[in-house]
Amino acid sequence: MQAEATPTERITPTRKSGRQRTRLRTGLLFMAPAFILIIIFMLGPAFYAFYISFTNMALTGPGAASLSWVGLQNFNQILHDSDFFRALRVSLTYLVGSALIGKPPWA
Repeated sequence: MQAEATPTERITPTRKSGRQRTRLRTGLLFMAPAFILIIIFMLGPAFYAFYISFTNMALTGPGAASLSWVGLQNFNQILHDSDFFRALRVSLTYLVGSALIGKPPWA
C-alpha cells in the first residue's frame, strides 16, 4: 500500500528541465507555419465574412463599388423573410436525410 502524499507534495509543481523547454520551443517553432496558415486561410475569411454581414456589400452592379455600414438591418431583413425559413427547412431536411442515408443504423 502506498503512503499518501502530504498536502505540500500534492501542490508542488514539477519544474521542466532546460532540455524539455528546448524541445517544447522547437516543437512550437515547427508548428508555427501551420498556425499561421490556419489564421490566414480559416480565421481571416471568417472574420471578414462577419464584418461584411453588417454592410450592404454587393457582388455585382453599382453597389459593388460602394460599401456602407447597415448594422443589424441585414439580420432583421432575413428574419422577416419567409423564403429564408423555407430554405432553412429544406437545408435541415437535406442534412438529416443525408446523415441517415450516409450512415445506416445497422452498419
